[in-house]
Parts: sequence; C-alpha cells; structure tokens
Amino acid sequence: MQKKEHSTSRLLHSLFPIVVLVILSIVMIYPFYQSGAVPLGDDFHFHMERAENWYQQLVSHTGFSYANFYTFHQVGYPLDLFYPFITFYPVALIRFILGFSPITSYYAFVFLLQIATLLLCYFIGRKMWTSRLAAFAFAVMYGFSSYRLLDVFSRAAVGEMIALTFFPLAIYGMYAIIKGNKLGWLPLALGMTLLVYSHLLSVVFVAVILLILFLCYLPQFLEDRGKLFQLIYAILATIILAAITIFPLLEQMRGTKLTTGFKPILEEFKIPFGEDLLTSLTNQMNAGDVNVGLFVILAMVLGLIFWRKISKFSRVLLMTAVVLFLTEGLLDWNLVQNTPIAGIQFPWRLHSQITVCALLVAGELIQIATQAIGTIPPSKKKARLHALEGILLAGIVIMALWAPNHLRQSLTERAATTDNPDQHITYTNQNYYEYIGQRPIEDYLTDAARENIDSIMSHEAFTQTENYQEKVVKDQLQMSFTMPQEGAFTTYVPYYKGFKVKEQNKDIPITVSEEGTIQVDLSKGDHQLTVYYQMTTIQKISWGLSIAGWFLLCLFIIYRITKKRRERKAQF
Repeated sequence: MQKKEHSTSRLLHSLFPIVVLVILSIVMIYPFYQSGAVPLGDDFHFHMERAENWYQQLVSHTGFSYANFYTFHQVGYPLDLFYPFITFYPVALIRFILGFSPITSYYAFVFLLQIATLLLCYFIGRKMWTSRLAAFAFAVMYGFSSYRLLDVFSRAAVGEMIALTFFPLAIYGMYAIIKGNKLGWLPLALGMTLLVYSHLLSVVFVAVILLILFLCYLPQFLEDRGKLFQLIYAILATIILAAITIFPLLEQMRGTKLTTGFKPILEEFKIPFGEDLLTSLTNQMNAGDVNVGLFVILAMVLGLIFWRKISKFSRVLLMTAVVLFLTEGLLDWNLVQNTPIAGIQFPWRLHSQITVCALLVAGELIQIATQAIGTIPPSKKKARLHALEGILLAGIVIMALWAPNHLRQSLTERAATTDNPDQHITYTNQNYYEYIGQRPIEDYLTDAARENIDSIMSHEAFTQTENYQEKVVKDQLQMSFTMPQEGAFTTYVPYYKGFKVKEQNKDIPITVSEEGTIQVDLSKGDHQLTVYYQMTTIQKISWGLSIAGWFLLCLFIIYRITKKRRERKAQF
C-alpha cells in the first residue's frame, strides 16, 4: 500500500510542473483569443496568405501543390518552394478539421506552439540538470522571454517564432554528444531538421552556435572519434529528413538568379547598446520595442560573476551571448552591409541567439544554487530551498503573466492610434477576406518578373486576345480565348521549374517570356489552356527520401524503447 502511495506521489510530483506550464500557456493566449482580433501588422498578413492557400487546397481536395492560385494575387506564386512550410502547415489542418475561423485557428496554433516550447524546454532541462526547479525556470524564462513574445505577438514572424521552439533542442543535441551520449546525434538531427522546416535564417543562427561549441571542444572530438561520428550521423540524418525542403529550393536556385525583396540598411535598424541595455533591464514590453529582457541580462551578469562555478559548456554559451549582445549594439553595421551577413536584415535578430545561450546558462546557475543549498545543515536546508523556490517561481511566473498582457494592451493602443498603414490594421474574422489575396509579391522573382510585377499581379495580358476568360479550378488556372493570329501567348504566371501547360489534356511546350512568365506558341483560333504544377523528379525524390527517413527513424525509436523495456524487465 505504501509503495502504491509513493508511486502515485511521485507521478503527481512529476506531472505538477507540466500542468503548471499548460495553465500558463492558457493564461497567456486566452486574452488574445477572447479579443477575436490580431492587433498587428508586420508579417501576419504574409503568413496568413500562405495558410489560406493550404486551407483552400484542403477544401478543394486537391492535396498539396506548390502552385498557389488562391492567394498572393492568384498568379500561381509557388512560395513554398523557397519558404519552409511544414511546421506552419498545421494551422490549415486545425481550421479544416475543427472548423475554426481563421483567427481562432491561428491562436489555437500559437497556443499549441507555446505548450510545445515550454514542455520541450522543460524536458531538455531535466536532461541537462538534476534540479526540477532549474528545468522549470528555464522553460518559463525561455517560453516567455521578451524577444520571443515580441516575435509571436508584435511581429508575427511565424517562421522565426516556430524556429525559436527548436533552438534549445539542437543545442542540447550538441551538449549530449559532448557529454558522451551515444544517441546525442538524434536530438541534434531532430532540432536542425525542425529548424529547416521552419526558418532557414534560424538554421544559420543555430549553426553558428554549434560551430563555436565544436571549435571549443575540438580536441575532445579529435580524441574521441565516436563523438565525431555522432556529429556526422546528425548531419547525414538532417540532410535526409530535411531533403523535402532543401533540394526543391536548390533546384529552383540552380541556374536561375532570383531576387529577394526587402534589403534594409543594417545600421538604420541597429539598437544602440545603451538603449538596448536600458529597455532590457526595465523589461520593456511595448509594441515596437525589441530587447532581450531582464532575465537574459541577469543571466549574463550572474554568469560572469560565477564564471568559475559554471561548466565549460555554459562558459562558451555565455561568451557567445555577451559578444553578440555587444556586437549588436556597438558594431558599425555599414562595414558588413555588402557581405552575406546583411542577410539577417535586422541586427536585433541576434537576440534569438543571445536569448537561448544566456537562458541555458541561467538554468545551470539555478542548478548550482540548489546544489549549494544541499550542502548546508539539514535543519536549515529545507527552509532555504523552499525560500529559493518561492522567490524564483514567484518572480518568473509573475513576469510571465504580466509581459504578454502588457504587450497586448500596447499593441491594441498602437493599432488604434498609429498612422502607419502596416501597423494600424487589426485583423478580425470580419475583415480577414478584405486583405487575404492582396499581399504584394516581393521575393524569389527573376529580374524580368520583378520589373513586370505590377502587371503580373493585376493579371494584365501580355498578348492581345479575344473573348478571354479565366477561372481557378482545383488549384489549376483554366483560360479560354481566341488568338487573332498565330504566335506566342504570354501568361501572367511567373515561370518556375515544375509549371506545365496543357491543351486538350496534352502538355504543350512552354518557354520563358521576356517578362519572366510562362509562354506558349499557339495557332490562330480558339484555345482552352490549363496552367498547373507538377512535381519535378528532384522534388519527388526529396519527398520520398524525407518520408522514408522519418519512417525509419520512428522504427529506430520504437526499437530502442522496446529494447529498454525488455532490459528493465530482465532486471526484476
């Protein structure tokens, strides 16, 4: 009986932090959901155009297609070839399966993402430290960190906000390899794969951190070839699992120069060091403010104070965070304006790396504090441990509850007062369709298509025809018209590898027009054409490789779990 009660007590003790994390997620999201609106501009419109296309494909039962004739001015723009989509695709599934409205579906997705972030960070913390308090504190501090909340609610930078969920997983994978875990390659491969599925720039950010760690532990990797092989396994597994994203992108980029849109002057978006430090120390959570927050600054300061007590792994992360924080605010960014570094667009994007590195250090500092309490006399140990837990939990939870609510109020005020047309829009289910489909096309265009983008988006004919009519049927563009004379018919659909044109159910040869769009040679008279997208051979192989990779990985995990259970049974 006592054994059963002890087992139940342990279970409740283990589940309690998880339940609290779920409750915190509900408390964070509910005020936003209850409002029925998204009070922001930035990237929300862009990403909801993507989600609307997937939803319409599901409704029309066509299955997934790279061609997009539903949004982005209905010109077939295949954005999913260039921008990762897999980890955001669930927002369309939520709407399709549960019948939610667009805004509710988005908040449901953010809610699930928040839970995933908190639980993943908690379990990573449990792997890295023995203290449940350290794991719980890390999960809450990271999940409710200033930069992440601003990413989620102020910027709606969906790709980056999803990627932030997997930063700790990839870094933990490297930690596991360094510590000699023979399965360390697995979390590293999963973390990097999910990053590739979410946001390619974030892959670079995390790769930089991993490279720094690798170089700092290079003698260890050279001495123990097993660890080096673990790293190679992770790289190979990532390539296989992420093939669905990597190779279709490379195929389109090969032999074709595609332009990108927004190329800001980096120096103009630099946050001066003093301002960044002040807004972080005061934990400013106002619309438009971008900072790392109080907990990150405290983690860096305390990490430097207790430098000798933290592990080498944390020292590397700490110095990475400190150097990046100083670089972001002090560097003359004009020096790197014409280098590949300019691809980050905004210097304050370094906050993502700073945040994850510093808060992992914070987790170890809390672990050290709990261990220090364990060395004091038993009569005082329990009281001091409870005092530490109470202070930390109270401060962290209060900040976690205050920050998103304050940010919501600030965003609502901005939406009601600003004159900036990109920021004053409050998206609701009522005005949703007024904006969907109208997002300008800016990225991944040829020079010719960019020069003619206004004509492309307005569906202006580049060839004179008679009796022209068009309609979209199951993600295919159907056109009927009369050619007054034999010659080339130039569509407004930008050309990308995979697009095809058929007439009378037979594919006809296509060329690329001077405007960068699809062109076909036709005879004089009536014609009925269908523009559609068909996966290329490389795309089919990439999808097959990734699906097979996930299938084999699942079998491997099941095998390992089964083997472990058998070994445990054999011990009793």
